[in-house]
Amino acid sequence: MKLKQPAGFANLLHGNDFPHTNFRIIFLLILTFLRAENVGASSIAPRALSIAELTTRSDVVALGTVSSVASDWNLNRTAIETRIDLNVEEILKGSVDDGKISFHQLGGIAGEIASSVGEAASFEEGERVAVFLLKNNRDRLQLVGSFQGKFSVQRRPEGEMAVRRIPGVSKPLDQFPLDNFKLQVQEAIT
Repeated sequence: MKLKQPAGFANLLHGNDFPHTNFRIIFLLILTFLRAENVGASSIAPRALSIAELTTRSDVVALGTVSSVASDWNLNRTAIETRIDLNVEEILKGSVDDGKISFHQLGGIAGEIASSVGEAASFEEGERVAVFLLKNNRDRLQLVGSFQGKFSVQRRPEGEMAVRRIPGVSKPLDQFPLDNFKLQVQEAIT
């Protein structure tokens, strides 16, 4: 069986008409960067979701410590997903079984293949977090508003703070004293 010659743009990249491998790699990198800028510009909300908005959109709001972070292929092997397990310290909205909760997000590393989603929050084992979660159409929990649904809980001289960051940006998007944060969630529920 003879394979068909790619047509159009695919031929340009993979055919004999484009012989310089280094040029091909540079061209693909430029396309990747242009695409990444488009995604970043169009998909990040023009303003941060408020705690009230996050609470309203959530099925579960929980405070706890990340017990594990594991990535693998989905069942169809079409995407890599990361599962985050949380030992729950306090439920602010909704309910959980056995004081534990698991949620998923796109991206991660499976074997030698890495997949990255620009708006995905990062999690580390042992990290204390507050999360806003909703059930997706597969009845699995995921963060509300991608990274916007995750607040790291940090101890500071002035007390515990709930801090939200845009992935890759060191300056906090916003931060609240933890007691004030919990109060805002409660006010949004009532």
